[in-house]
Amino acid sequence: MADEDATDGAWTPYAHRRVIGWGDVDPARIAYTGRFADFMMEAIEGWYRDRLDTDWYRLNLDEGCGTPFVQLSLAFKHPVTPREPIDVLVFIDRVGRTSLSFRIEAYNAESRILCFTGAATSVFVEAATMKPVPIPRRHREAIERERRQAAHRSPAGATT
Repeated sequence: MADEDATDGAWTPYAHRRVIGWGDVDPARIAYTGRFADFMMEAIEGWYRDRLDTDWYRLNLDEGCGTPFVQLSLAFKHPVTPREPIDVLVFIDRVGRTSLSFRIEAYNAESRILCFTGAATSVFVEAATMKPVPIPRRHREAIERERRQAAHRSPAGATT
């Protein structure tokens, strides 16, 4: 599950490679503003698969747990076009009793230029009632393990 380098066990953030298609582009020939939330959501769900060994479908249907988003923000740094894919990196920003906040950084996969940043917070809820519930134990353990691993890394990615 956790993304660890086989040679040194170093933690790295989850990275979701996204190819920008023609359908993602607006008349200005850059990625349409409304698609950036999708880019973030795809990356976060990929993080759930990779780091928690689940996805939103299984969480809802098999575990009876939803994770609706209550906050989403974006800051655009550089145009995104279909010329190169982007790598959308997912970091845990904050863990509450029932909430989980992510920090997003998206880079041009070729030039490594920062294209956008974002933040998203979701709340774990009982799917049937939409009432907040504590983060399920097995998921909280994986989240806390990732936070511990990430704490050993500096913001620039160097080991401390």
